[in-house]
Amino acid sequence: MLPELHAPVSEAPLQSVHANVATAAAPEAAVIPQQVVDEIVDRVVEQVTARLSETLLGELARRLAPEVAELVKAQQAPARPAPLRVTESLLDID
Repeated sequence: MLPELHAPVSEAPLQSVHANVATAAAPEAAVIPQQVVDEIVDRVVEQVTARLSETLLGELARRLAPEVAELVKAQQAPARPAPLRVTESLLDID
């Protein structure tokens, strides 16, 4: 066994580590090319638009379904025959 593993840990090294971390300069921000940022934004917009479209279309279909069903029923109902008019001249027919 290594003697360092059994040696008691003093608080001084910990304090110096904390001081070094606090005073260390922050690393420079990574520079991302504008083309990469644009591609990421385009992909996010595409995904959000697709999901939003699906949600909106589903909600629209749910709301319109009863009205469409009524329209279909009305169209399937037999039409009333037009009243017969008796006339002796073709000029009287509208």
